[in-house]
Amino acid sequence: NKFSFIAKKCFRVESATIFVPSGTDLDYVRSHQTETDEIAKRVERQWKDVSVLGGSVVDEHLGTIVEDTLRKWANDKEKLANTACLPTLEHDNSSSLLSEVAEDDEETSGMQTVLSNITEEKEFQISEHSTLNESVKLKETPESSLSPRERLLMDSVIHMGHWLTETERDASLTVDLADLENIKNAIMQMQGFIDQLKMRHLDLLRIMDESQSKVVRERSEVMAVECNKILNECQRRKVTLTKMLEESRIWDRLRKSLTTWLTDVQKKVIDASKVDRADTETLKKELNEIQGIAEIAGEMKLRMDELNERSNALLDNYRADEGHNLSHTISKLNALWSKFNDK
Repeated sequence: NKFSFIAKKCFRVESATIFVPSGTDLDYVRSHQTETDEIAKRVERQWKDVSVLGGSVVDEHLGTIVEDTLRKWANDKEKLANTACLPTLEHDNSSSLLSEVAEDDEETSGMQTVLSNITEEKEFQISEHSTLNESVKLKETPESSLSPRERLLMDSVIHMGHWLTETERDASLTVDLADLENIKNAIMQMQGFIDQLKMRHLDLLRIMDESQSKVVRERSEVMAVECNKILNECQRRKVTLTKMLEESRIWDRLRKSLTTWLTDVQKKVIDASKVDRADTETLKKELNEIQGIAEIAGEMKLRMDELNERSNALLDNYRADEGHNLSHTISKLNALWSKFNDK
């Protein structure tokens, strides 16, 4: 800054030539020594405070500047003490030097401002952190102040909430559209969920009646609403599964009848005697069988069409469930039917 610059000029030694300091410069330095010393101490104190706080906001480059400035001031004070006996002049030509170093004053002022800002930011962060901690404590206070009896009721409600989450997840499991046993088991499982949910709902209503704590009652009310929602979902799912089971049974009967008939027909056609080797009676018998197959083929074609329609309906109506096995089964059956027509 200006003070440091003038002080250096007063004490400069160059090429073994001792320069006599300007009287005006000495007057300026001595008159501002106390003020500058206070500024240096304040900067040093602020920097120590910032360093103790630590954190990413501490600028290492700024630290270097602060330490360098304080070191220079210490040297200037020592040199100033050695010039205490030198005379001063009220007026000389050194006033031009003051304008040369005006920018240095801004640097020192800026450094102090940065230090102040860093300190304020750290204090704000600490204050904000404390406020958040206090907020968390306030949120934890209602439950922590419950009596032992109310705590047991609250634990029951919390445990029931976990059970509801697991039940909702299990109730949403899918079934194989082509597996009748899988669908039957899902229906029985759903009925079990419904029975348990009804009992849990009654337990929650009982807790709401018995509890004297507003926190417990409100939590129980929320769980009761959730329990009732999942109960309705399970009831709807059971209705869907029951309908699915009936439709799958019809589909399965058609599939079995067509599979049996096509397999039997394929066997008769493949195992039939060759014309050039068969006698008349054998040929008549096989001809009658083929005529019987031809007569039934029309009816089987209608059944095959119905099976395809029911397959598509199952896949469309129950998209959320597993239809891969059903699609694979109907594809194989259609391939077998095409092979029969080719014969």
